[in-house]
Amino acid sequence: MTRREHEILSLLVCGLKNRQIAETLFISEKTIKTHLNSIFRKLNVATRSQAIIYAIRHAWKLDSSPAKTRAEAGCPPLRQVLSRLAIGCREPFSARQALMVS
Repeated sequence: MTRREHEILSLLVCGLKNRQIAETLFISEKTIKTHLNSIFRKLNVATRSQAIIYAIRHAWKLDSSPAKTRAEAGCPPLRQVLSRLAIGCREPFSARQALMVS
């Protein structure tokens, strides 16, 4: 995947919508959709959810995503997100809440 696709996938994992990703990266929403289609094809997935699951399972591949971009979007560091998901939570929560916990 390209560097830009890594950035977009990283922000997707963080729970951002296309418009929010576009605003964060200063590109159009249509460009985001084009990149997402390319990501889906390269990862051999059909949905955003499948792409997020793939990204979480293969988190080491997202290390090339600029931390600054994730931080600007209000996302916690990816390792923190993954460790939070791994240890679980005592209260019920949605997947999006789990990804947005700081």
